[in-house]
Amino acid sequence: MTRTRWALGLLLLAGCDAGTGTLDQVDPDAIPAQPTWSAPVEQVFDLYCNGCHSEAAQTGALEGYAYDTCATAKRGRGETLEVMRGGTMPPPTGLLMPAAARLTLERWFAQGAPCD
Repeated sequence: MTRTRWALGLLLLAGCDAGTGTLDQVDPDAIPAQPTWSAPVEQVFDLYCNGCHSEAAQTGALEGYAYDTCATAKRGRGETLEVMRGGTMPPPTGLLMPAAARLTLERWFAQGAPCD
């Protein structure tokens, strides 16, 4: 599936509660049980994080938080989960991350953040 299709799929998963849903409101069967970097984890980071946290953007990358490769995303695991769970990232001025995208990252990190 192309990046565009994955992006559209994630936006559709977001529904009307983008950024406001809780993880327990997400249908667990709607999210891959074992998400991989190539589908759909990379697309989640592209949509919600890499505008600031990538080598190209440099903003977050200069602070040590780049998510444009699996290896760099994996390194930031603890901090990523902390700010995502705390609701401080993505910031309110950015594209709000829906609960379905957060659950995708939670599952990916829980299985050790495998790179494929």
